[in-house]
Formats: sequence, C-alpha cells, structure tokens
Amino acid sequence: SSSGDAPVAGGGRGPGSVGSGGGAAAAAAGRAAGAGGAPKARGPLTTSSTELFAHLQQYRPVSVEGVLRSKEGGSVHPAVVALGLRYADGSITGGTARCVAMVHALSQVIADYHTPEGKSLTRDLMGTINSSVDFLVRCRPLSVSMGNAIKALKLYLSKIDPAAPETAAKSQLLSQMQDWLNEKVALADKVLVEHAVSKVYDGDVILTYAYSQVILEVLLSAAREGKRFRVLVVDSRPELEGRQMMRRLLQVCIDWVRE
Repeated sequence: SSSGDAPVAGGGRGPGSVGSGGGAAAAAAGRAAGAGGAPKARGPLTTSSTELFAHLQQYRPVSVEGVLRSKEGGSVHPAVVALGLRYADGSITGGTARCVAMVHALSQVIADYHTPEGKSLTRDLMGTINSSVDFLVRCRPLSVSMGNAIKALKLYLSKIDPAAPETAAKSQLLSQMQDWLNEKVALADKVLVEHAVSKVYDGDVILTYAYSQVILEVLLSAAREGKRFRVLVVDSRPELEGRQMMRRLLQVCIDWVRE
C-alpha cells in the first residue's frame, strides 16, 4: 500500500512529522541568515582575543640590551642579572638547578649588602631581595622550589634581631639558607632517589621525558645495584633535553630507545 508514503496533515505525529520539523528548523535558520546577512567569518584565535590561554604566562624575550636599558637592570645585583639572563636563554634548566642557582645568587646579594645610613637592615634588605626576585620572574617564572626558597629566606630575615650587628646578621642568614639547601634540596632528592630505586625491578621498561637530574640519578643508582631494565626516552623540540639523558645513560650501558 502507498498509505505509508502519504504526508500527515495537521500537527499529528507520523512519518512526515520528522521531515516537517527539520524543514521548519531549516526555514528558521534561513530567515535568521537572511535577516542578519551572511555569518561573519571568525578571525584567527590569539591570546588577546580569547580567554582560553589567559592563565598562561605570556612569553617575552629577554636580552642583555633590554636588561641594561630597564630601570631594574641598573639597581639589581650583577649576580642576579647574570642569573636572570641564563634563565632566559635556557642555560640553566630544571627546577632543582634553577633553585640552587637562585639561592647562591641571593646569598651573594646578602654577602655584598651594606645597610644605608639611617635605615634598618631587615626592611632595606627585604626590599633588595624583592627587587631581585621581581627581576628573575621577568626573565622566567619561578618554579615551586624557588618559591619555597624565597619564602624561607623572607621568614629568616623577618626574625633577625634588629639590634644584631650587620656582619652577624648576614652570617646568620647565609648559614640558614645553606642549611635550607642541604635539608630541602639535597636530602630531599636523596630520599626520593632511594624510594624510587626500590620500585625498579628486572625487566622493567621506564618511560622518561626530556631530562631530569633526579630521574637520571634514579636510573644510575638502579643500574649500579645490578638491576636490568630498559629506558624509553621521549624528547621534543626546541630544547631536545632528552639527548643529554641519552648520553648519560650510554655511559653506563643502560638500554634505551628514543622517541
């Protein structure tokens, strides 16, 4: 029978209702397009035109000329300026290495500091430290460990006795920051390595990305204990830090595969 192919009149449901609903939607879309004209073409997405990347740090190249022309460049300690430029050009990478280098640079700032006439060491040195940190942040955002080191330094500085001689106060700060490095960085890395090595078993295939000093020490320690495993090194441009990882693994004859 051909009754199934006949359109359904009125608003009842039937085989023709789906088609009529779709036609109504298409007609409405056509009227909207006709009223407003052709839809505008969307331009290319940029960080200024979308909120998608608003939470990300925007890249700004840092050069020696730019640093020397900036007002911070003339007031920041030379050790901090040199460190910031090394952060910017990628000479120092890795959270641990950057943190240790920053603590050493700030220690040099403290050692060379002299309290101006009529000012308090605690307050004036705090301003000097803040300026140095602001400059380093301009060169590259801080890592978590760097932020923790700065908090520790400011805490130690706030507890300095205002009546203490300048030499004694600076010596106390330098000693406390060295103890912080030994406990929070060197000792912490040692504990991490020991725990991670206990999780490596014969026949394991370990995946690594780029380069990490702590991960490298885990692999080297496991190899020294006689454990047999393979390493899959994943790398990417532009830094290609995985090459450094491979070179170190080759020195101890650890099997590796590069991706």
